[in-house]
Amino acid sequence: MVDLGIPSAPPAPLHPRRKTNQLQVGSVGVGSDSPVSVQSMCTTLTADVNSTLQQIAELTAAGCQIVRVAVPSQDDADALAQIAKKSQIPVIADIHFQPKYIFAAIDAGCAAVRVNPGNIKQFDDKVKEELRAARAPRCAHMVRAHALEEHKKGGQRGGDGDEDVEQIED
Repeated sequence: MVDLGIPSAPPAPLHPRRKTNQLQVGSVGVGSDSPVSVQSMCTTLTADVNSTLQQIAELTAAGCQIVRVAVPSQDDADALAQIAKKSQIPVIADIHFQPKYIFAAIDAGCAAVRVNPGNIKQFDDKVKEELRAARAPRCAHMVRAHALEEHKKGGQRGGDGDEDVEQIED
């Protein structure tokens, strides 16, 4: 038999994908039947706009489709508008410590907002209410589901580092 170089079919998956809700992060579908997307997080200080945009460009060239930036300070929140506008791929604002940065991220045009309630002092479902109030059709809102559940049970920190998300519904 002559090998014609035709690739064989990919192997069957070891485990079927779990059915999840789908949300749009910019133009990239996440969850449900969407293809797995390549995501990364910048290691630069978000307030350093030029370095952050440079790293986003490098990540994009390497095949990254979605990028997260940390927002632990007001300076970082102030930089989001320039970053979201100039980024070639959707930007997720990873909110730390202050729920007020959620509004800054939405106003800046970030494709999504990710909130980990485990690192916001006195998180008492205010973030979930703020997300409902700040509903923006172009912005996905994600709350780490395990952290939210742990908080509801009275724990200080939640989750085990996985990225399960809950999309806030109307």
